[in-house]
Amino acid sequence: MSDFWQRVLVYPFVVLVLSLLLWAIAGALPAALFFGVLMLWRLFFHLRNLADLQRWLASPETTDVPDGSGLWEDAFSKLNKMMRNLRKEREKHAAALLQMEQATGALPDGVVILDASDRIEWCNLLAVRHFGLDPERDMGQQITYLARQPEFVQYLATRNFSEPLILRNSRHDGIVLSIKLISYGKDKRLLISSDITQLERIETMRRDFVANVSHELRTPLTVVNGFVETMHDMPHLENDMARRALNLMGDQTIRMESLVDDLLTLSRLENDNNPLREETVDVSALLNEIFKEGQLLSNGKHQLHLEVESDAKL
Repeated sequence: MSDFWQRVLVYPFVVLVLSLLLWAIAGALPAALFFGVLMLWRLFFHLRNLADLQRWLASPETTDVPDGSGLWEDAFSKLNKMMRNLRKEREKHAAALLQMEQATGALPDGVVILDASDRIEWCNLLAVRHFGLDPERDMGQQITYLARQPEFVQYLATRNFSEPLILRNSRHDGIVLSIKLISYGKDKRLLISSDITQLERIETMRRDFVANVSHELRTPLTVVNGFVETMHDMPHLENDMARRALNLMGDQTIRMESLVDDLLTLSRLENDNNPLREETVDVSALLNEIFKEGQLLSNGKHQLHLEVESDAKL
């Protein structure tokens, strides 16, 4: 027997005791019986409405609020109005949530909502494809359990999200992702993933093109410059116009060779197989080396002066 009905059965017992007391004190049996019947009828009325309320509270989502009668009718009417307002608010929030999901689903980026412990609270379809997630099975799981690349795990652990992370070798063959985390709210983070595979391919093609063109240009420039120097040194070249033209040709050939060297240097710096290394730089020695190169390039045409006041290193 439920606790509710245990409390309900106390009331008839109380009415019976009150009737017996009235009979014992007043000695009027008919009055005592009438009082008892009246009280029992009122009690039955309230118990019936209480039972209706109890049944509705057991499943408020699938049953209607009882109609009731008397004072209970007013109470049930207010309760019914409150439930209607609650359903409207719930429908409004559900529509807003659906609209947000549709909006994030239309984004060109993957979006994952993480809590303070990097557990997945929600993700859109593009993030499902980027990280190989299961929207039903992986909710509540830590993102590092599913995306286990060491650089990604370290990126989350360092909590330094000022720069995006370029993530290669993900679950999909050949895909390259740009990962960015944005903090918002209270200990919440947005994990945004962008597919930059095509951009990476275009950038690789550009670097390869620059490197190949630079190598291809170096050979003909060397040949042209060699012939210009040979002609410039010919002993019987007395035509001033020809000599001036050869000088200009030689200067421009040297300039183009310098540009090609710069392009090759840029290509080497951008090469992923030639990563940057940190090492100690002797600034004084570096400046002296540059000074000597400047003197050689100037060939006495400029006045160069160098003062080194420190032996500091970087």
